[in-house]
Amino acid sequence: MKTDKAKGKLKFIVTSLMLVFTVGFCFTLPHWWLSVSTAQIVYNGKPSLGSRLYRSMNGELILRVSEPNEFAYWIIPKSKEVLSPNFSNFSFYPFAAFVWHTDQYGVDLEYTAKTDINPKIVAGSNFIEFTSLRKKRIKAAW
Repeated sequence: MKTDKAKGKLKFIVTSLMLVFTVGFCFTLPHWWLSVSTAQIVYNGKPSLGSRLYRSMNGELILRVSEPNEFAYWIIPKSKEVLSPNFSNFSFYPFAAFVWHTDQYGVDLEYTAKTDINPKIVAGSNFIEFTSLRKKRIKAAW
């Protein structure tokens, strides 16, 4: 009799936790960007094996470059924009990135007074290529 009560309570707790997790995940879905496992990143003509590409539900990308002194880039393929985002806006995990504020994009590399970089953006179906803030060519294909 006690075992049945304990099983019932455990079942209720597990079900409640799953419900809370599911609802919470659904409300934060626009903030989660999934890692693109098939992405190939080339940095200055060489494969950048530690770099990761993350994709949002609306097709925007975050490219986290693993090369020394490099940055993360917020890429909007539809408008061919490459931005330097506020890095504190992100939490990175192996499978996904969490963006705390989805409306705070960053500084457009093409229109910033802080650098003299012309990103020379080339974008196509499932690839983008641009010049980084360190004046190196980066190509991401997925």
